[in-house]
Amino acid sequence: MPLACIGIGSNQGDPPAQLATALKHLQALPHSQLDRVSRPHRSPPWPPDNPVQQADFLNAVAGLQTTLAPDDLLARLQQIEQQMGRVRRQKWGPRTIDLDILCYGQHRRNSPHLQLPHPHFHRRAFVLQPLAELYPDLRIAGHPVTSWLTRLHRPQPKDDPAPPPSSTSPPTRTTIASSPKPCSPPAATAAMTPR
Repeated sequence: MPLACIGIGSNQGDPPAQLATALKHLQALPHSQLDRVSRPHRSPPWPPDNPVQQADFLNAVAGLQTTLAPDDLLARLQQIEQQMGRVRRQKWGPRTIDLDILCYGQHRRNSPHLQLPHPHFHRRAFVLQPLAELYPDLRIAGHPVTSWLTRLHRPQPKDDPAPPPSSTSPPTRTTIASSPKPCSPPAATAAMTPR
């Protein structure tokens, strides 16, 4: 079964509860099995020069073994977002819940509604740190996740033989949240539920 890595984020309402609810929805997806879930990471809104005033995000990554085709998976993630009250008002704005397909096996795709791997995965510490936690040897766009994370935190020489898939931006600050407690993969979504 292909491994799809799903980025989960929230900065509205009760983010720990939103993440826990999103994980329950992911567990219920047909033809899919939740494999692993990262600890939650707190990070400022992205991109670093985001003009929208808003709260920090709580982010996590879930590994999902699935036979749903990428388009079907995307449609189901968008349905979950709608069910959880997400309203798309402004780009880079606050979100009740945000679900992104970070990668789907080794698929590469560039269509108007779905790009694989996610076009900004390599620029986001809040994506790479949880991915490295879960799957340190996972290769995305030809390089291990740990390599992308190392590259994010060091200046790139002009003659670097393996540049990121698109231009880089300054690393984003991210911290591991002390609350809620870390999840243990795959079935401990209750660990993300606030007390």
